Amino acid sequence: MSNFAKAVLLLILVLAALGIWYAAGPKTNSPSMSMPVSEVPVGVAATVPAGNASDASLDADISSVDAGLSDVDTNSAAVDAGLNDKPVTQTE
Repeated sequence: MSNFAKAVLLLILVLAALGIWYAAGPKTNSPSMSMPVSEVPVGVAATVPAGNASDASLDADISSVDAGLSDVDTNSAAVDAGLNDKPVTQTE
């Protein structure tokens, strides 16, 4: 067998040994993926805060949401204008 063939065979054997070692290694779960049942937060359901549910209060809330959406529209238009900006010829 030539030296090249021996080197290739050795490389294959080393890679196979590393693969077996990696596959047989300990399996650890990341802490964010598993949580023991005793640590599950109790009462995580969303609760509605007690407040005024009158028509006037709801209209005020809707108005503030509309104002926020108008601000988003304005910001979006500014971003679009910036993205459509034409390059300026540079002079020395």
